[in-house]
Amino acid sequence: MSVTVTIDILAVVKQALREPDVRNEIRAIVQEVVGEPSPLPERFVDTEAAAEFLAMSPAALRMAAFRGTIPCSRMGRRLRFRLSDLATWVAEPARMRRRQRAPGA
Repeated sequence: MSVTVTIDILAVVKQALREPDVRNEIRAIVQEVVGEPSPLPERFVDTEAAAEFLAMSPAALRMAAFRGTIPCSRMGRRLRFRLSDLATWVAEPARMRRRQRAPGA
């Protein structure tokens, strides 16, 4: 007597991918093998270049930086912006951006 068992492998994989633990494990494996992508070079730009990158005026960028809503660094008296920080800031939802404000701002 023989029994034939048919497994729908696609359905099994789809079900497994719905599990958060499985997705996190796959994400960790891919990150370990591939590494973190770095699409933008780690360099600082001035206010004008950062404003152009964000499609806003330099004055509006300065005000947002002084309020603490946009990540920036001071080099002497000048504001400098890291392109990767600006790209991350743009990708965040607006509600997350508001939480980054400096205390008392």
